[in-house]
Amino acid sequence: MLSPDGNSAAAGLLDADGRESDVWLYDLTRGTTSRLTFDTQGDGTPLWSPDGTRIVFGSNRNGTRVVDLYEKAASGTGDERVLLKSPSAKFATSWSRDGQFILFENWLPQSKGAVWVLNMSGNREAKPLLQSNAFNQGTGQFSPDSHFIAYVSDESGRSEVYVQRFPLSSDKWQISTGGGQQPLWRGDGKEIFFITEDKKLMAVDIKTESKFESGIPRELFQGGMKTGFAYSYAASADGQRFLMSAPVDAPARAPMTIVLNWTTSLKKP
Repeated sequence: MLSPDGNSAAAGLLDADGRESDVWLYDLTRGTTSRLTFDTQGDGTPLWSPDGTRIVFGSNRNGTRVVDLYEKAASGTGDERVLLKSPSAKFATSWSRDGQFILFENWLPQSKGAVWVLNMSGNREAKPLLQSNAFNQGTGQFSPDSHFIAYVSDESGRSEVYVQRFPLSSDKWQISTGGGQQPLWRGDGKEIFFITEDKKLMAVDIKTESKFESGIPRELFQGGMKTGFAYSYAASADGQRFLMSAPVDAPARAPMTIVLNWTTSLKKP
């Protein structure tokens, strides 16, 4: 996840033993890294605040398999604090630019994935926004003006990208046409990016001036990103640069030599 100024990135990174993850920050200008969380349990799926000063992340540090939302200063100073705790697994996906709302995936036990919204003012109440007992919905993303949300739903039988107004109305538009996941808005709201099942990065022109209109999806390039609800890429505000999470090639193994009848080469006493 890129910082609002585009100079840093935050990501969940597995520990050296591969068992748990922590949130790490990457300074893209200097090429340096720093560790933000240090808990023995898993921390990941970081989300920057609109002003770049805080990071929300998911963690199961409560001693169960349930992932709750925590918050920490991006500077690394101070302790983490609980942002939202409940019996369901939660993963923050988008923070409105005015700082008022956070969208997060909510996975209740034995239920379908849903998009919930957390009101950051007052008593910080969380409510369902897009929820169904019949299909999954997730990866909600606020448009830059916070008047629309892009999200993924498999209501058609496969994952597709849709847009609805925020707050919700009866209007709904399908953006992808052949499957789509991990939607992201361009910084000016005039494009939506998404990934296809065969790992192509697509772009769709968006107009919202008088009414909502979407163009025909076009391929930007073929990538090696992972598909699924979890994000494996980030886009710069101008949509000209992309940060990808791609599989690392396994190191070459040393050749193995097999010697047959090796006992014949032993010196006899």
